[in-house]
Amino acid sequence: MKRTGLMLAMIIASSSAHASSIYRCEVNGEITFSQQPCAANAEAINLRYSKPDEDSAARAQEDHEQTTSRAASMELERRIRWERDKIQEEERHINSLQRQRSAEIAALQQRQTRANNNLAGATFRQSLAEEMQAVNQRFDAQIDQRQANIDRMRADIERMQQQ
Repeated sequence: MKRTGLMLAMIIASSSAHASSIYRCEVNGEITFSQQPCAANAEAINLRYSKPDEDSAARAQEDHEQTTSRAASMELERRIRWERDKIQEEERHINSLQRQRSAEIAALQQRQTRANNNLAGATFRQSLAEEMQAVNQRFDAQIDQRQANIDRMRADIERMQQQ
């Protein structure tokens, strides 16, 4: 809106005004406009337009460049905030995975306490230990994937901040 007002002011204030004509014609009940008389009843309409002086044009160009620069800066800040929000979301998910892993390991350890002190109990303990190892591997893989996402997003943020 501000730029439109500035351009309008430049057009009005300009000293180098030009005029041209267009013609309004009515042919078979339809109104048309043309640069040449299009019928015997052609009505000339004079148009006046102004060309801004060099200083006004330079100011308008500078204003446009500043606005474009601010918009690009704001977009970059928005993208950085979005990446940081995604990092926080990934970190929350990692914490959730760690809690889930701890709960599953604790449940398996609880089952271990019920094992008898004999060959069957030793076999049972061994199977529970293998199950705990599988649980750790499963959660480690998920956590590593989330951590890789965080590392990538942090690198993206750093790259954006260097722009």
